[in-house]
Amino acid sequence: MNTSGKYVGWLDTNMGYVLKYFPLMEKSLKNNNDLVLLSRYVPKGTDERHLLRTLSSKLLNFFCRLYLTNKINDFSSGIFLMKKDILNEIVPFGYGHGEFFIEFIYRLSKTKFKIKEIAYTQKKDSVPGNSKTAPNIFQFIKLAYIYFMRIIVCKNRIN
Repeated sequence: MNTSGKYVGWLDTNMGYVLKYFPLMEKSLKNNNDLVLLSRYVPKGTDERHLLRTLSSKLLNFFCRLYLTNKINDFSSGIFLMKKDILNEIVPFGYGHGEFFIEFIYRLSKTKFKIKEIAYTQKKDSVPGNSKTAPNIFQFIKLAYIYFMRIIVCKNRIN
């Protein structure tokens, strides 16, 4: 890995408002956690996006908890900070739209690594209808299918 830091993180470019959580996430890593995930689906976490996006996210995460593991509440957040050393043992399969994170976090949950979720509020999209996951209903359904297939494949690949 080509970084000199101890931590690696990820957030969407349109979500700069979550940067305020990173000092808390870093503190949590120093307190014996390996990966800290911002979560909409733990107490005090919320999702303010359009109803269709919120409901589909909740459905996807319910399916992940039911089919994969109930150790994680928000498989699709994708906003995290982790110890760089994790990448020496588990490297995400970085292909796809965003569903790669579901597989990565599931793989981590099956190991000795300690994952902590911190509540946050996902704000409404800054430009309504400008979502990469839901530009139109057909794209939305196509991506939903891809996500659910990735969940099934990752369960079979890892077990």
